[in-house]
Amino acid sequence: MNKFVYFVLAFFIVISSCMRKADDQEGKTKGKYIIPDSLYSFFPEKDFVFNKKRVKIKTNNAEKTNLPYYKYEFAITFYVKIYQYRDKSYFLEHKKSYVNQSINKFKSDENDYFVLGSERDLFSRYDTLELKEKYMNLNKCDLLLDFHGILKDHSDFYNPNTICGLPKNYKILKLISGNEFVLPKKYKNDWEVLPDKFKHGYLGGVAYNVKKHIIIYWVAAW
Repeated sequence: MNKFVYFVLAFFIVISSCMRKADDQEGKTKGKYIIPDSLYSFFPEKDFVFNKKRVKIKTNNAEKTNLPYYKYEFAITFYVKIYQYRDKSYFLEHKKSYVNQSINKFKSDENDYFVLGSERDLFSRYDTLELKEKYMNLNKCDLLLDFHGILKDHSDFYNPNTICGLPKNYKILKLISGNEFVLPKKYKNDWEVLPDKFKHGYLGGVAYNVKKHIIIYWVAAW
């Protein structure tokens, strides 16, 4: 009888442990997106604050779904939100805060960075050898989100001639970066083009235009 009781107790301990692990993983993405909430915590919490800003564009491919996922090709999971600030001082206050938080800074029309995006979008502009060479020669802090496939239908925020796809008068700030796989397991997809240091990870930050008082919030994981 004692052995049976011990067996039952051990069974429930194992089950509870597995459930806690599942809850811990799910707890990273309690919101509506599969990207962990903490990675886009720097996004504005409210779209309208005393009429000081308004949303221009909100786009993502990161919403949770119960549909099956098939790994046909490598894709990056992203969430992008664009605000135009109506109050200049409010815009400058936010911009200054992000500049102080940034781990690296770029100008959209320069070439001291490279991008990571979906396999399909990148192969439309580069061949396999070019991509492998660019990724092998980069430090981690020089990698940004590829906006070409995300904003190409939004002419006000797109330029096909820059590396990242943003217009030439934008400054880009990287706020977060890491090489951990942070998405649900079913989305894990190794791409042979990427070196080990870039196989998986996440990036996030902002891009801004001082003249138009626009801030683009972006985060990506793969």
